[in-house]
Amino acid sequence: MITREELQARRTVVQEKMQTLNLDGLLLMQNISMYYFSGTMQCAYVFIPAVGECLGLVRKNFCRAKEEAGIPVVAIDRFADVPVKLADAGFQIKSLGLEMDVVPVKIFYSCRKCCQKQSFWMPAPWCGKHDKKNPHMNCSSCV
Repeated sequence: MITREELQARRTVVQEKMQTLNLDGLLLMQNISMYYFSGTMQCAYVFIPAVGECLGLVRKNFCRAKEEAGIPVVAIDRFADVPVKLADAGFQIKSLGLEMDVVPVKIFYSCRKCCQKQSFWMPAPWCGKHDKKNPHMNCSSCV
């Protein structure tokens, strides 16, 4: 089990990078990324705000996610619930980071619409991870 302190330390590193990029948050969808920042594999998505606590968004096994996660979790039925749950939690998102190497196109367009096209996209929550493989996949403005 990953301690809350370790999850907080991981979150802090990413949040510092996000603030330099003027991102309001990251929405993670890859299992290993979600586990790394939440401590559970039960989340459908994990949101990391530029400031504050992460939020796990869970479709299945909510009770198990609540037990295992080192972050707050909320239940969702489908992806369309994500913007509503984030707004309910007090997050205002104009710019959003995504793991572009794994995000489905349908979700990409939903995020883009939700952020009114004022969004930034990146291949991983620790931006720059893939820059040696493909420098064009670094943080870039979405048009």
